Amino acid sequence: MSTQLEIGYDNVKSQRTSENNNQYKITLAQQWQAGNSVWSRPAIRIFATYAKWDENWGYSNTSGLQTKDSSGSGAFTSSRGDDSEVTFGAQMEVWW
Repeated sequence: MSTQLEIGYDNVKSQRTSENNNQYKITLAQQWQAGNSVWSRPAIRIFATYAKWDENWGYSNTSGLQTKDSSGSGAFTSSRGDDSEVTFGAQMEVWW
C-alpha cells in the first residue's frame, strides 16, 4: 500500500489573442498493489482531485476557429472561465 501526491500546473498563451489560460490541480491517492516494489502491478487506487482554472480564451469545438462575442469587443471566449472542481474516482493499472 502507498500514498501518492500529484501536483500539476499549466499555462497556455493564445497566439491569436495573447491571453493566458492557467490551470492547476492537486491529486491525492491511496494505492494498493501486488508486492512491495513501486513497480509492482496490478495496482488499484482511489483518488480525490481538486482542480482550479482561469481560462480567458477558447476555440470552437467544430471548426477550430475562434468566434466573435456579441459585445463587439473582439474575440469571444468559449472557455470555462474562472472556476474549480473536485473529482473523486478509482483507477486500476495493469502491465503485461
